[in-house]
Amino acid sequence: SEAVMIIKTRQSLAERVVEAGKALHSYSNPAFVVVPIIDGSHDYIRWLMNETQAPDLDPEAWQD
Repeated sequence: SEAVMIIKTRQSLAERVVEAGKALHSYSNPAFVVVPIIDGSHDYIRWLMNETQAPDLDPEAWQD
């Protein structure tokens, strides 16, 4: 049986999310679709943008 999962992120991170999902998925060709947000609650969109900051990819930033 299958389930639908909705992952919300910003457009600039979509490719990374799709690649990570494909790497973890058991299907050889899982259905990943990116759907743009045309409009919506400005409060929600502001929250989404604050919650989906691109991670710092500088390895030196990860050191304690």
